[in-house]
Amino acid sequence: MKTALFDVATIAGPSGKVIDNWPCIAYRVQVTLRSTGKPMIETDYHLGVGHVKWSRKTNYYHLTKDQRSIWSACQNPRCSHNFADKHLHADTAAALAKMQRVKPDPNDVIYSLLMDGLPCLHDQSFSDWAADLGYSDDSIKAKETYEACMNIGRAIIQAVGRDGYEALLEAYAEY
Repeated sequence: MKTALFDVATIAGPSGKVIDNWPCIAYRVQVTLRSTGKPMIETDYHLGVGHVKWSRKTNYYHLTKDQRSIWSACQNPRCSHNFADKHLHADTAAALAKMQRVKPDPNDVIYSLLMDGLPCLHDQSFSDWAADLGYSDDSIKAKETYEACMNIGRAIIQAVGRDGYEALLEAYAEY
C-alpha cells in the first residue's frame, strides 16, 4: 500500500456540506508521518454523494422524514440526483455515509494533498497558477485557494523534504 509512510485518520465527519453548489460529504482528516509519529497536516476532505449506496437495503429508519424523501427518490434508476435542496441532499448522503461507515480512502487523501501542494513544490507564482487553472488572478477566492495549496505544499515539504515530495509524486504517478 502506498500509504506505508503515513497514517490517515478521520477525526470528524461525515457531515453534509455544499461547496459551489456541489453537495458533498465532508470529513476532517489528519495525516501523520509514521516515522516520526508527528501530524503532518490536518485538513478538510470531501467525497461526492456518489460514494454512498442509495440502495433499498439501507436501513432508512435512521433518516429524518425529509432525508427519507431524498433517499426514496433515489430508488428510481432515472434519478438525476439534481435536487433543489442541495443541503438536504448532502445531509442525507452524510447520514448514509455514517450508517455505511464510508470513509475517505487514505491513498486518495495523500494523492489529493500531493496534487494540491504542487504550486509550492514548483515555486509557482499566484499569477502563473491562476492562468494554468483558468482562474482570474484578480479573484480573492482564487487567491485563498492558492494560499491553501501553498500551505499544504509547505506542510509536505516540512515533513518529507523536497526530495521526499518528488519521490512521493513518482510513487503516485500511476494513481
